[in-house]
Amino acid sequence: MFYSGFCLHGEERLFDMYLPAFGDFVAGFSYGSIGALKYALKDESVKSLILLSPAYYTHKDKEFKEVQLSAFEADPALYKLKLLKKSGLKEEEGELYGQEGTAQELQELLFFDWHGSELATLANRGVKIEVFIGSGDRVVEPQPSADFFTQFAKVYTLENKNHILR
Repeated sequence: MFYSGFCLHGEERLFDMYLPAFGDFVAGFSYGSIGALKYALKDESVKSLILLSPAYYTHKDKEFKEVQLSAFEADPALYKLKLLKKSGLKEEEGELYGQEGTAQELQELLFFDWHGSELATLANRGVKIEVFIGSGDRVVEPQPSADFFTQFAKVYTLENKNHILR
């Protein structure tokens, strides 16, 4: 099972090199990492959780988050265009995988509070947790993200890779 990023749908083939060909795994890219985590917490059959450039904004202040929401609400199409470009998607990929996002989804993405206890619960249940972060990510700050997830998961920091991990 794969959960897509904000303003995206069907982009999992961009991450084939990070995803197993089969098995009881759930994966999510960016905003989709939140959905993947929630699914893994509910479904006891999940053996592996793969988070690709997880949307980790727990360390950001409320003002930053509100500015992002205001920018989206002012011009959703422009916000989406800038986000997809900043993430490293090529124009044709943005056209292929892009979809409209909502303010509610962006709010969930920005204000989601990653709890170590949830990840620890999964790890204690025997779920293999892997996190892939690009060192050159311009959407999510790589270092705070890596610092948090390293406590609970095997974190791969990919040198000179962007949000799309290339």
